[in-house]
Amino acid sequence: MKIHPDQIEGVRQSQQQQRADKAKQSGAAFDELLGQEVAKSAGAAKAPGVTPPAPLSNLNPLLNIQAVQNVQPADAAQAAAKVEAALDGLDNYAAKLQEVAPDGSGLREAHAALQTMQGQVDGLKSVADQQPGLRSVVNELEVLARTEQFKFNRGDYLG
Repeated sequence: MKIHPDQIEGVRQSQQQQRADKAKQSGAAFDELLGQEVAKSAGAAKAPGVTPPAPLSNLNPLLNIQAVQNVQPADAAQAAAKVEAALDGLDNYAAKLQEVAPDGSGLREAHAALQTMQGQVDGLKSVADQQPGLRSVVNELEVLARTEQFKFNRGDYLG
């Protein structure tokens, strides 16, 4: 079979035409692909049993979502240091109670230690709100501090 130059020119022109069409379609092809993907995701969202998440802009403005999003979680090391300080305050209070004499001398120091411990436990409440794992520890420390405050005010440690 013999190839003639006029036949080659026809093939070359059609190949160049196809390349030019592809170049023109590349911008349109992206738009079409994007439209198809958006339609697929919208179709998947409309599938039974699947509910798309509500956008934040549609939520109740009274919830003040912006303020919640700006809150930074407490550092775990800082939370551990506060818990350690509260436990040290408890140890200090126990040591002061042991030093109380039968005549009641030393109760002022024990009361001051109790007040310090109570303040440290109250400071832990805000950390416990941000660190859910600390809630049980802080609740137990708070119950212990309140109980000791009640016992102290009732006079259980007077000789």
